[in-house]
Amino acid sequence: MKIALDYDHTYSADPAFWGGFIRLCEYSGHEIHIVTARDERFDRTEPLEKIEDYIPVIYTRGIAKRWYCEHFVGDFMPDIWIDDRPESILENSPTSPDALALWRKNRDEAPCNGVFEEVEKIVTSRERRLLREARKEADAIKMRADARLADAMISDMER
Repeated sequence: MKIALDYDHTYSADPAFWGGFIRLCEYSGHEIHIVTARDERFDRTEPLEKIEDYIPVIYTRGIAKRWYCEHFVGDFMPDIWIDDRPESILENSPTSPDALALWRKNRDEAPCNGVFEEVEKIVTSRERRLLREARKEADAIKMRADARLADAMISDMER
């Protein structure tokens, strides 16, 4: 699946949760991008730059997100959209230039503070545990198969 995740008031509402979700999507073979109405010329902040180290970020400059992806993105057309303002998927931003300037002046954006690194440690630890369990199970299956083979060989020899 191709998944579009909004940034403002979605990802930014709980970066640790969404960081884990992003990692889970990747682990499950899904493609996930941040798709934001922000303008990369004016709204690319430190947290977004850090996210770009892990997944692509698509800045639509206030243009309807679906339309922007259809016309400018190429091979990424989301199957699933996660957005606190679903109307932004189909409609251009209604924010006036004055309101946008005020928002830019007053935005208070929390830094990432290693969210992805922490999620990576958690997931990697879980993956290592699951791998150990899978190896134990594979060894147990192999031992049972070896025992059955030995029983079959003994049975053949006794005939």
